[in-house]
Amino acid sequence: MPGVSDIVFAPFPCEETSDKLVHPCLVIDCRGGNLFEVAYGSSKRVCVQGHLDSELVISDQDEMAACGLVKPTRFDLGVRATIHIHPSHAIAGALPGTSIGRLYRAAKHCKLI
Repeated sequence: MPGVSDIVFAPFPCEETSDKLVHPCLVIDCRGGNLFEVAYGSSKRVCVQGHLDSELVISDQDEMAACGLVKPTRFDLGVRATIHIHPSHAIAGALPGTSIGRLYRAAKHCKLI
Protein backbone atom coordinates (compact mmCIF):
# COMPACT_ATOMS: atom_id res chain seq x y z
CA MET A 1 0.00 0.00 0.00
CA PRO A 2 1.16 3.57 -0.60
CA GLY A 3 2.67 5.84 1.99
CA VAL A 4 2.77 9.59 2.48
CA SER A 5 4.45 11.33 -0.49
CA ASP A 6 3.76 8.45 -2.88
CA ILE A 7 2.14 9.13 -6.25
CA VAL A 8 -0.72 6.85 -7.32
CA PHE A 9 -3.07 6.93 -10.28
CA ALA A 10 -6.55 6.60 -8.85
CA PRO A 11 -10.11 7.82 -9.43
CA PHE A 12 -10.49 11.34 -8.05
CA PRO A 13 -14.00 12.67 -7.37
CA CYS A 14 -14.87 15.64 -9.58
CA GLU A 15 -17.48 18.20 -8.58
CA GLU A 16 -18.40 18.95 -12.20
CA THR A 17 -19.59 15.40 -12.89
CA SER A 18 -20.50 12.29 -10.98
CA ASP A 19 -17.62 10.51 -12.71
CA LYS A 20 -14.43 9.72 -10.89
CA LEU A 21 -11.67 10.29 -13.41
CA VAL A 22 -8.26 8.69 -12.93
CA HIS A 23 -5.65 11.30 -12.03
CA PRO A 24 -2.22 11.29 -10.51
CA CYS A 25 -2.75 11.74 -6.79
CA LEU A 26 -0.26 12.69 -4.10
CA VAL A 27 -0.81 10.75 -0.88
CA ILE A 28 -0.77 13.24 1.99
CA ASP A 29 -2.21 11.10 4.81
CA CYS A 30 -2.84 7.43 5.56
CA ARG A 31 -6.18 6.98 7.35
CA GLY A 32 -5.92 3.23 7.95
CA GLY A 33 -6.68 0.20 5.86
CA ASN A 34 -6.97 1.28 2.25
CA LEU A 35 -8.29 4.79 3.06
CA PHE A 36 -6.02 7.72 2.14
CA GLU A 37 -6.21 11.49 1.86
CA VAL A 38 -4.83 12.58 -1.49
CA ALA A 39 -4.17 15.83 -3.31
CA TYR A 40 -5.45 16.30 -6.84
CA GLY A 41 -2.91 16.12 -9.65
CA SER A 42 -3.20 17.34 -13.23
CA SER A 43 -0.91 17.81 -16.20
CA LYS A 44 -3.14 20.56 -17.59
CA ARG A 45 -2.21 24.24 -17.17
CA VAL A 46 1.10 23.50 -15.42
CA CYS A 47 3.05 26.69 -14.80
CA VAL A 48 6.33 26.52 -12.92
CA GLN A 49 6.64 30.23 -12.14
CA GLY A 50 2.99 31.27 -11.91
CA HIS A 51 1.47 28.39 -9.97
CA LEU A 52 -0.83 28.77 -6.98
CA ASP A 53 0.70 28.81 -3.50
CA SER A 54 -1.26 25.63 -2.75
CA GLU A 55 0.34 23.76 -5.66
CA LEU A 56 3.42 21.59 -5.83
CA VAL A 57 4.71 21.51 -9.40
CA ILE A 58 6.81 18.59 -10.61
CA SER A 59 8.44 19.58 -13.91
CA ASP A 60 12.10 18.61 -13.61
CA GLN A 61 12.86 15.46 -15.63
CA ASP A 62 14.58 13.68 -12.72
CA GLU A 63 11.73 14.51 -10.34
CA MET A 64 9.16 13.40 -12.91
CA ALA A 65 10.99 10.08 -13.31
CA ALA A 66 11.09 9.53 -9.53
CA CYS A 67 7.36 10.24 -9.34
CA GLY A 68 6.52 7.99 -12.29
CA LEU A 69 5.16 10.92 -14.30
CA VAL A 70 5.63 11.43 -18.04
CA LYS A 71 4.37 15.04 -18.15
CA PRO A 72 4.93 18.03 -15.88
CA THR A 73 2.24 17.80 -13.21
CA ARG A 74 0.82 20.08 -10.55
CA PHE A 75 -0.57 18.74 -7.29
CA ASP A 76 -3.01 21.12 -5.61
CA LEU A 77 -2.97 20.53 -1.86
CA GLY A 78 -6.02 22.79 -1.65
CA VAL A 79 -8.03 20.20 -3.60
CA ARG A 80 -8.08 17.01 -1.55
CA ALA A 81 -10.25 13.96 -1.14
CA THR A 82 -10.30 10.90 1.05
CA ILE A 83 -10.42 7.86 -1.19
CA HIS A 84 -10.03 4.11 -1.11
CA ILE A 85 -6.84 3.01 -2.84
CA HIS A 86 -6.92 -0.59 -3.92
CA PRO A 87 -3.94 -2.73 -4.94
CA SER A 88 -5.00 -2.20 -8.58
CA HIS A 89 -4.05 1.48 -8.18
CA ALA A 90 -0.32 0.94 -8.50
CA ILE A 91 2.18 3.23 -6.86
CA ALA A 92 3.71 5.20 -9.72
CA GLY A 93 6.57 6.64 -7.68
CA ALA A 94 7.38 8.92 -4.77
CA LEU A 95 8.32 12.55 -4.32
CA PRO A 96 12.10 12.92 -4.32
CA GLY A 97 13.87 14.82 -1.57
CA THR A 98 14.44 17.75 -3.92
CA SER A 99 10.70 18.54 -3.84
CA ILE A 100 10.13 18.35 -0.07
CA GLY A 101 10.74 22.08 0.54
CA ARG A 102 8.13 22.99 -2.07
CA LEU A 103 5.72 20.42 -0.59
CA TYR A 104 6.24 21.97 2.85
CA ARG A 105 5.43 25.48 1.55
CA ALA A 106 2.25 24.29 -0.18
CA ALA A 107 1.15 22.29 2.88
CA LYS A 108 1.79 25.27 5.17
CA HIS A 109 -0.19 27.55 2.82
CA CYS A 110 -3.12 25.10 3.04
CA LYS A 111 -2.78 24.94 6.86
CA LEU A 112 -2.06 21.22 6.75
CA ILE A 113 0.94 21.79 9.03
